[in-house]
Amino acid sequence: FQSDKDGNYEIYVMNADGTNPTNITNDASGGDGTPSWSPDGTHLAFASHRNGRSETYVMNADGTDPRPIFLDLDTRVVEPTWTPDGRAVVLRQQALAGSERSSGIWMYGIGGEPARELLGASQRGAAWPSLSRDGSYLYYHLATGPDDMVKGAYQLRRLEFATGRISEITTGTDQAQYRGSSGGAIAPEVSP
Repeated sequence: FQSDKDGNYEIYVMNADGTNPTNITNDASGGDGTPSWSPDGTHLAFASHRNGRSETYVMNADGTDPRPIFLDLDTRVVEPTWTPDGRAVVLRQQALAGSERSSGIWMYGIGGEPARELLGASQRGAAWPSLSRDGSYLYYHLATGPDDMVKGAYQLRRLEFATGRISEITTGTDQAQYRGSSGGAIAPEVSP
């Protein structure tokens, strides 16, 4: 989990009963967050602002050997998640002025393989990637209207890798005067 209890966002691990929280990033130069466990539990991917830029890192489960997956001063990255085989990380990135990459959801191999754009500008606001257990599908949410979740502005979608087909998982808009939810959805997470 991530916490700023020591004054800076860091990544912690703890026992299942909540005891023994331990800071495993210990990096005061920037914030670390959105940790994601590798499928075999031996590594963590996380977003970091070390070195004054937004990057995605991978480290051993005990916090040793943190290393960036890629370096690009003109790109912000968040929401890393692992592919089922543990060989790549899928994340959301935002390209800043001057970047050679585009905004969207991308896949980066942890062994230095070339990056692969999965969803680009055609899927405005695509975020929070989550992969199916067999790696056949990418689930995500995207903005479908004005920036108001209560009015159904965010919905879940599924990309089928084999065909490139995108399917609607949720749809809806706010129709009832006193309704507190619209059927909109964010942050899909596939169950293991």
